[in-house]
Amino acid sequence: MLLAGHSRMDNGRGIAGLTAEFVAVRDGREIYREELSVTERWERELIGGSLEGAAHFRSQFQRLAIALVHDPEFRAAVGWP
Repeated sequence: MLLAGHSRMDNGRGIAGLTAEFVAVRDGREIYREELSVTERWERELIGGSLEGAAHFRSQFQRLAIALVHDPEFRAAVGWP
């Protein structure tokens, strides 16, 4: 479940981030629950600046998925080495 997302410009720098809660259930029983967050910062481009936030925001979903599959607690809960 997506809990929060933000994208903004601050003094010529862009900031985007996402927070999500991941839950894994096996046989009707919760085996994993964790809130993960990712944040990215970048220097603002002069051309196309209004689209930058959306592009970086989209990449946050990928970074959240990577954070999940690399989380040792998640890997242990689902039986991944």
